[in-house]
Formats: sequence, C-alpha cells, structure tokens
Amino acid sequence: MVRLLRKLMLPVLGLLAFGTVAHACGGTEPCKLGDRRYYIQMPPDHGGKTAVPALIFLHGYQGSGLGSLRWKALRAAAADLGAALIVPEGVDGSWMLDNTPGDPSGDQSDELTYFDAMKADATSRFAVDPDRMVVVGASAGGMAAWTLACHRSASFAGFVPMA
Repeated sequence: MVRLLRKLMLPVLGLLAFGTVAHACGGTEPCKLGDRRYYIQMPPDHGGKTAVPALIFLHGYQGSGLGSLRWKALRAAAADLGAALIVPEGVDGSWMLDNTPGDPSGDQSDELTYFDAMKADATSRFAVDPDRMVVVGASAGGMAAWTLACHRSASFAGFVPMA
C-alpha cells in the first residue's frame, strides 16, 4: 500500500508545490496517477475559470474509462447539467473492493486512496468544484459508489449506485 500511495501522491504533491499546471489530459487523453488513470470531459463552451459541478461515473465489471467516456448519452447528460464528466478507470476492468471479482483479498484501502488522489488531481488541474461532485456507478461501479458512500460520504455531494 505504501508503494501505491507514493505512486498516486507524487503527481498531487507536484501540483501542490508548483501550482496549477497545463491540463496535459482531458477528453480521450487520460489523466495519469501513477499506474492508474481517469478521463475528464469539461462542459462544452466552458471557459475554464468558473468551477463547475462534476458527475463521476464508475463503470461496471470489465468496463473501461474510455469506453464509458465514449457513451454519447452519458456525455450529453453531463453537458446538459453543465457538469464535468469524470470517468475513473478500474484495474483490469474491475474495482478493488470487498466482494468483487477484482479483489478477493477484501482490502479496498488502495482503491479508496486512488479515489482520494483522483479527486485532488481533478480539482487541482481543472475548474471543478470539489463540493459539487456526485458519484454514479453501474453494476460493479454501483458497488464502488456504495463503498465511497460508506467510507467517503463527506467527500462527495451525493451517490447514485445502480444495478
């Protein structure tokens, strides 16, 4: 876990030390956090200065961040809300959570650390309001949304797990 923490926190610490940097990611270009990544799509015509809410979509088992980002209806829903769409990516198509195929060990601390780092990275790189982020998850992503609701309820404005 210490190794994963170091990998995830280095990009975040770099941003804190040097301030906001050029995006270098967004749209179909992933934002990298160590060996993990997420995708972000800002609302159309967003000028980059005003903080917007965010819809964080967690894909189902064997899904992908890029595959979810390509879902036109999902992008349209976020755009209609004037929200950024943030799509984290699981490890090998799965979330490392208790009782999921991806983590038979039942240790979800690395996954929670990833979500903490992803939120910090997205809100430091982009004009995203950290107090107006809603987590939506489908299938195994719904399990991940429930896990975040249980362990990080104060970190997000709401949760919409679906199965």
